Amino acid sequence: MVTKLNTGWGRERHAGDRAPRRRRRNRQLRRRTGLTIAGTAGNYQLSFSSGGLTGATSSAIALTAGAATQLTITTPLPGSAVSGVPFTSPPSVQLRDQFNNAVGQAGVLVDATLTGSGGSFIGSATASTDANGLATFSGLGITTGAPATFTIGFSSGSLTGVSSGAIAVTLQATQLSVSTQPSGNATSGAAFSVQPSVQLLDGVGSPVTQAGVQVSVAITGGGATLLGTATATTNGSGLATFTGLGIAGTIGSYTLTFSSPGLAGVVSSSILLGAGAASQLVIIQQPVNAKTGVAMSPQPSVQLRDAQGNNVATAGVSVTAAIQSGPGNTTLAGASATTAASGLATFTSLSVSHAGTNVYTLRFSASGVTDAISVSFTISP
Repeated sequence: MVTKLNTGWGRERHAGDRAPRRRRRNRQLRRRTGLTIAGTAGNYQLSFSSGGLTGATSSAIALTAGAATQLTITTPLPGSAVSGVPFTSPPSVQLRDQFNNAVGQAGVLVDATLTGSGGSFIGSATASTDANGLATFSGLGITTGAPATFTIGFSSGSLTGVSSGAIAVTLQATQLSVSTQPSGNATSGAAFSVQPSVQLLDGVGSPVTQAGVQVSVAITGGGATLLGTATATTNGSGLATFTGLGIAGTIGSYTLTFSSPGLAGVVSSSILLGAGAASQLVIIQQPVNAKTGVAMSPQPSVQLRDAQGNNVATAGVSVTAAIQSGPGNTTLAGASATTAASGLATFTSLSVSHAGTNVYTLRFSASGVTDAISVSFTISP
């Protein structure tokens, strides 16, 4: 008996003829090779059908991303930024295939390029993708010397790159810098020969041209008083210049601290303060009790000092002693002395002569300075 089979090819074969079946299956298999799925990653199934035949469905096919072909910006860049300050949200760039699926490939280097005039990056302009194919540019920002608009492009080898939208960058002062240091040597009570000036800077040290910012100054440490106006206001270049500043106080080393609300302050270089002009006499060795007509021992000594009490080292100043209080008809001998290089005048033969026992005070004077009055002392026969 001969059985007829419908091969689907329009021909009849005997059931025992195996070769045509193999050829038919091979032709059917070849027709199914080369099938692909292109699209969004996910789970898919294939459905097979033919005319009135009962169809069939494949098992699940997990579709994953293909090879990376492009970059996309995952975390967008802001439309505005401050010069020298990292972006609030670090930009990130994702590897994707041609169907926009995220490609999880680590170690791919992505470069950022700045387009615009007069700007540069702060932070690294290169980032490497993580295991998810994401490159994050931590600490990235833009610095510029003047307000400007920029775009940032991201690229990696042969991949299709991507660019940000426009970013308007403005300058914002974050710190102060001493542009002109005050005089390194100064005289107590006098204005500095070189007055300090202070510049506004942004986060990376670029000058900020902002007018109207008030800057204050103070002495670092105690023992002295600041002279002049302790505030100055920035001009259109962001520069605050002080006038009439000086220091009055004990000789020594000082610094100035400059500050402005919301900005990081700055300290000047050291200022070596020296004595001012002599303005007074100060008795170092007071007159002592003595016999009439006999030189005192030890002899009085008097020092030149400035208004703040610093010794003034000036030689050759004539100092004169006179009776300030005591009986009349008293004779004062050896009543003049001259200052040495240290500004100290030491008498050598000062004596007081008068009959009987009497109490006196002396007045020491020199040209252009305040007199000094001694304590009381006794002259006896």
